[in-house]
Amino acid sequence: MSKLLENVHRAVNIGLVNEMKMIADKMDINIHEVIRAAATKPFGFVAYEPGPGVGGHCIPIDPCYLTWKAREFGIGTRFIELAGEINGYMPNWVVLKTIDELGKRQKTLRSSLILILGMV
Repeated sequence: MSKLLENVHRAVNIGLVNEMKMIADKMDINIHEVIRAAATKPFGFVAYEPGPGVGGHCIPIDPCYLTWKAREFGIGTRFIELAGEINGYMPNWVVLKTIDELGKRQKTLRSSLILILGMV
C-alpha cells in the first residue's frame, strides 16, 4: 500500500501539473516560470514538471491497480481516475501542440522531421 500511495501521489501530481500546463499554454503563461515561483515557498510545495504523460512501469499502472482493487470493496476512486484521464490525454495534446506550432511556420507534421529528446 505504501508503494501504491507513492505512485498514486506522483500520478495525481503529474496530472495536476499537466492540466496546469494546458491552462497556462492557452493563457500564454510559461508554466516553468510558474513552477519555479511556486517552488520559492518555504513549505510543502513539491515541483513536478509537465510532460507527454507518465513514464516508467509503476506510475501508470499502480493507480489503475488500486482503482480496480478499490472497486472490489465498493470504493470509487474518481480523483485517481481523473488524473489518469489527464495523463492519458497528454500524448495527444503534445501531438496537437506540435501540429499547431508547425502550422505557424507553414509546415506540416507529415513533411517535418522531429527530434524527441528525453523520452524512453
